[in-house]
Amino acid sequence: MTPDEPTSHAASELGAALAALRSHDVAGNGSVGAALDALRQTGVDDEASRLIVGTIALRNLSLLELPHQEAIRRQIATLERVAGLEAVSIWTVELGDRVRCVAARGKHATSRRAREHAQDVIRSEWEPERQGPIQRVPVMRNDHPVGAIVFRSPTGRRELARALALEAGWVVAYALERSTLLAASEERLQMVVQASERRLARLTFDMHDGPAQDVLALLSEVRLLHRHLSDTLEDPVRKPTILGRIDDLEARLLALNADLREVIRSFQTPGLLERPLEEVLADEVENVRSREGIACSLEFRGRLSESVTASQRIAIVRVIQEALTNVRIHSGAESARVVVAQNPGGVRIEVADDGRGFEVERTLVREARRGRLGLLGMAERIRLLGGTFDVRSKPGGPTVVSAHLPEWRPAEAPGPLVNARTPQRHRRRP
Repeated sequence: MTPDEPTSHAASELGAALAALRSHDVAGNGSVGAALDALRQTGVDDEASRLIVGTIALRNLSLLELPHQEAIRRQIATLERVAGLEAVSIWTVELGDRVRCVAARGKHATSRRAREHAQDVIRSEWEPERQGPIQRVPVMRNDHPVGAIVFRSPTGRRELARALALEAGWVVAYALERSTLLAASEERLQMVVQASERRLARLTFDMHDGPAQDVLALLSEVRLLHRHLSDTLEDPVRKPTILGRIDDLEARLLALNADLREVIRSFQTPGLLERPLEEVLADEVENVRSREGIACSLEFRGRLSESVTASQRIAIVRVIQEALTNVRIHSGAESARVVVAQNPGGVRIEVADDGRGFEVERTLVREARRGRLGLLGMAERIRLLGGTFDVRSKPGGPTVVSAHLPEWRPAEAPGPLVNARTPQRHRRRP
């Protein structure tokens, strides 16, 4: 082995370790520790190694692609590992300058003292040169504090810990801003849903008191006409034909009345929120079995969690209703299967049938030109909730309609709130 080989080997290990820091697995598979060890083997002292590795890991662009809570969790894990922190917490500011802890690690990370330090940062009352065992740095966005990182570090690493906390701040600021935007988006979505529900309720009443009653009245007139013709027609040849056509009209009106009632029932969204989702979908499946004679099954995998929002429940039911309507009217299927599965990432729904199938792309283009919603409406409903929608089919079948709705993860429940403008008792600075 030549003298250069150990150095070359160490450099190779260092390159691989630093590359791992830029992956999605940073702080999740020991990549930070591996990079520290590799850097020390090249002769770099411990504090410099920690600063280099920490800076690379905390400024990892892959973190921006993760869910905001996961990005914050990994920043905390990296800070704790590289700077040897005893405790660390991240705080955000809400309306009224209230502070709330969004993530923490270590003993007493969310203590009253930590909360007070976060409050001082957000009120711009922090003085770095006077910091002691408990340190804090602001999380800045557009030159304005939107949060704080509060931590306790060993005496010999306070400057290192503060430098790394400042490096972590920009990813944390982005994650906090994204969390705020998602919460605001959910609030706006709920407002839209509520407004839509009010319109649907009005439409339900209008259809029930208008077209549905008109169809019933017309049905009564047709039946009366049938009786009159039956009493007055004397031609034994033409009478059965004429009365048969009247019977056909009556049958079509009965079918139209049933369809109208089904539409009205589907508009009654408040019932979706009051009844268990399993019960609502079981009724839909039973309706397909009883009315059309299609062998339709319903399967639930896992228990739907409380994180499934009202708007997601409505979307699940509407998509399955529309998919089953297509099965009933267009597919010519003998059997169908509905699956609703809860998984760690959200809820997946699937409606499959053994019908005649169709060419997906051509059908979507044709339906869009005709102004029909159908599959396009289902896809848009799912997309608005941040989910994915897919249709797989071919002439001869089978057809599978599937959708996935991501789990909504609201911000962690706030602890006791402190108002930054609320006078505090005098306390001794550390």
